[in-house]
Amino acid sequence: MKRVLLLTFFLTQAIFCSFAQNSTGSSPVVYDAVYRLELPPGQNKIISQNAPANLDGSPFLNENWQDGKILMNNGDTIPTIKLRLNVYKNEMQFLHKEKTYAIGAPESVKFIKVGGSSFVFLSYEDKGTQKKGYFEEIYDGKVSLLINYYPEILPANFNVQLNSGNKNDQITIKKKYYAKIGDKIVEIDKKGKKFISSFGEKESLILKYVKDNKISFKNEGDLVSLIKYSNTLI
Repeated sequence: MKRVLLLTFFLTQAIFCSFAQNSTGSSPVVYDAVYRLELPPGQNKIISQNAPANLDGSPFLNENWQDGKILMNNGDTIPTIKLRLNVYKNEMQFLHKEKTYAIGAPESVKFIKVGGSSFVFLSYEDKGTQKKGYFEEIYDGKVSLLINYYPEILPANFNVQLNSGNKNDQITIKKKYYAKIGDKIVEIDKKGKKFISSFGEKESLILKYVKDNKISFKNEGDLVSLIKYSNTLI
């Protein structure tokens, strides 16, 4: 059973930047400090179980801890921290004194850098249901390209008589592409209909670019090219 713990912890010798310039207009000052991160009561968790015991496969995007940093909405930065994304639980986890914690207040985070990838926590709509989750940011601009990772669970199919099949459920990690257009999050489906229609009177220009460049909405390289072009229309 997951143990819930109210937590206030310190990351010693963290470095954060003050973005207010001084009177001479010089570069921001960098301070050595103790960064105190307080998470809301009831949301601060030590992780003792990452997935049910009867679930085979990894719940993580990457099981290995990676070096990263967290930029808060107030401009403060928590650098040099070990991070990983638990897709099954929709949690960004961090390692502190050999214990695994989950970020309990993701809305207070502007973005998270994990290895060479950047993640943002956003509200979005999925099949008519409002959700919140982590997105990997593939291209950043007025129009951004995002990936949302989600778990797909294949139920156990063990046949006792034949003594074959899987006794446990199986987890695989899937992904969906999204575009962030201003404050709007739009899923990019296999035909790109929702994305294209989001451009209103400039829809015809998007359609022409897709046709002329033989864009596949299932190919990430093509999507990056399309997103870069769509930024010229904003």
